[in-house]
Amino acid sequence: MSTQSRRSLRSLNTGDKDMGYGSVLPIIPGDEKFEAVDWAHGADKERQFQTHNLQSFAPRHSSKFFAFMHSMWLASQAWFVLALVGALTSVLSGSLQISKEWMFDLRRGMCVSADKGFWYSRNECCADAVDYRTCLGWRTWGQVLHAEDVFIRSVLDRFFFTVLSVIMAFLSAHFVTELCPSARGSGIPELKTTLGGFISRSSLSLRMLIVKSISLLLAVGSGLSLGLESVFVHLACCIASQCSSLFSKYRGSDIRLRELLSGAAAAGISTAFGAPIGGVLFSFEMLSSYFPPKTLWRSFFCAIVASIVLRFIDPMHTGQLTIFEVSYHTRWNWFEVGPFLALGITGGVIGSLQLKLIVWYGQLRRRTQFVHFPRLETALISLLTAVVCYGFPYSKEDSTTLIAGLYADCEHSGVRAVKDLCEEGKVPDIVFELTVVAIIKFFATFAAVNLQVPGGHFVPTMAMGACIGRIFGTAMSFIHVRYGDGGFFSECEGITPCITPGVYAIIGSAAVLTGLTRATLSIVVIMFEITGGLEYIPPTMTAVVVSKWVSDAFGKTSLYDELIHLYNYPHLDNKLDVVFHETAADVMDSGELCVIPLNGNTVSSLKQLLAATKYSGFPVVVSTESMIMEGYITRASLSSVIEQAVHQFNVPDNAVCVFTEGTPAPRGVACVDFSTWVDSAPITMTEITPLNRVIDVFMALRLRYILITRHGRLQGVISKRRILRRIQLL
Repeated sequence: MSTQSRRSLRSLNTGDKDMGYGSVLPIIPGDEKFEAVDWAHGADKERQFQTHNLQSFAPRHSSKFFAFMHSMWLASQAWFVLALVGALTSVLSGSLQISKEWMFDLRRGMCVSADKGFWYSRNECCADAVDYRTCLGWRTWGQVLHAEDVFIRSVLDRFFFTVLSVIMAFLSAHFVTELCPSARGSGIPELKTTLGGFISRSSLSLRMLIVKSISLLLAVGSGLSLGLESVFVHLACCIASQCSSLFSKYRGSDIRLRELLSGAAAAGISTAFGAPIGGVLFSFEMLSSYFPPKTLWRSFFCAIVASIVLRFIDPMHTGQLTIFEVSYHTRWNWFEVGPFLALGITGGVIGSLQLKLIVWYGQLRRRTQFVHFPRLETALISLLTAVVCYGFPYSKEDSTTLIAGLYADCEHSGVRAVKDLCEEGKVPDIVFELTVVAIIKFFATFAAVNLQVPGGHFVPTMAMGACIGRIFGTAMSFIHVRYGDGGFFSECEGITPCITPGVYAIIGSAAVLTGLTRATLSIVVIMFEITGGLEYIPPTMTAVVVSKWVSDAFGKTSLYDELIHLYNYPHLDNKLDVVFHETAADVMDSGELCVIPLNGNTVSSLKQLLAATKYSGFPVVVSTESMIMEGYITRASLSSVIEQAVHQFNVPDNAVCVFTEGTPAPRGVACVDFSTWVDSAPITMTEITPLNRVIDVFMALRLRYILITRHGRLQGVISKRRILRRIQLL
């Protein structure tokens, strides 16, 4: 083994651990924990695995029956692991929903009912009561402490509400900071990066699953403007990663794990919103850069299993998959198209503004001292949120309960927490209250998303959009009642009620969510599955399309893409639309190429090579003088063969190593043949290839590296990280 130094086309100053060659471009600060995955190489390994399984099984079991059963077991493993992931995701999400409801209500009091007890939430404690105000089994903290004076009782209620909120938020930030710093946020940016070709093992570990689940309960229970739902996507993927180690077909296979993660993401959305189809579409639209038909069908199966198990568990004790599942009894009218379009425009503007503020605050944190004191920052934001929210009845409610009330049909609603929304004589007060709540949610959400705690943006954003939509619907209903069925409202003649404000709330949620995430089809389908009616797809789709158009005018990147850029994660966006004027030679690494020549290699020299470098693979050339390409071998294959040869066959260090078939070995000397593990046809391109075409090949084939040649001679290497660093300079 030897190292050939060649003159660089550009000055080099850093090392690229992904391929091991010098780099003129700056290292991305946040990408150290991500490992590049070569999907094309992984696909080759999968084909070798299947061939090896069949060949190794056949001699031991000559019976066709056993061979058939073995092949059936290999084929069925995918369905077993997907069913297991879907079921476990439902169990975990159901448990978290029940626990979150209790922790959220603990800030306001406790259940003292004789037949129930302390561990019941307010909703479960007062299940038999007509209204919370007439519930005898629930006591606020002022009542628990037997405060007789009304003022002292209200002070105690506010004190416990605020203090418990701060304690829960502080503990959540403490657990994340000390035990698993990458457990912050929803986890969707990390998952999108993983599915894009850079995997972070720590973000899918058992430690992540445990720490994030516990910290998530504390964060959401503290009243921070965060939700459980989008975090279910990450937790489901952690479950999938752990389950994959139980099945031989998935154990150690990154390409199989990618398919499993896509299905798990769909199961996460399915359990969050009771929307299996929407979950599959969300995984396809927002997360996966590669989604073949096989993955589509398997993701749907995983999401369906998750929905069925969640229905069986029934965590809300309502027979519904989610607390805000509703059904309407009136159709929409043509005169409402104008307000729907206005909602779309409003949602696009507010969602885009929310996105800009999230990124702005995230950058501000990094420029100030707050980033070094995550627990203090979280405690202060929680304190401010608790103090502000306590003064308004609607803002004190859990976001899911608030959404359920805002979506509700006044004529057929069973939601008790927000019955005042349906009182016709309080329209000005309702509009004022909802405006205040929307403003609170707007500012509280963009601050909370950046904290060092787990939590998602889905439900708080939906609540904010639902408030805006309900304001539109309430105003329309008020105008109709005031002016009657004539003129503009002629379609309402003989229809009571004619206008359903809950429909506007759903459309408002969809519009704002689209403005923030830039998702379209998946949002429409999720809303359709929540309402259960085809009747409301056209207005929802209209508002979503308008919101998408408006938000794209402010920038086409979604929240997840912006967070990926903010955290400096290595992700090659398949929506990149930039014209480069460089060629492959301008970007390739050609400074100090570590290559393996065909002759002169021993086990000892290869051990020294592995010990001295951290490269992921090595080009194999005829000689260091000619640099004519023969193939490529990965570091993992090289080290694995050497370890097996030394420990199992006691091969000496002076054993000769060959890398091509038919190479004669010296007589009387041990020989190790690496030819089986050498990729004799690696992806290569010429040095004059336009950079845009190089990027297209990286995206289409999902490669980790491309070898650059001139007349068959190796000139340099381009890794995916180098492409990302070039894009970062834009």
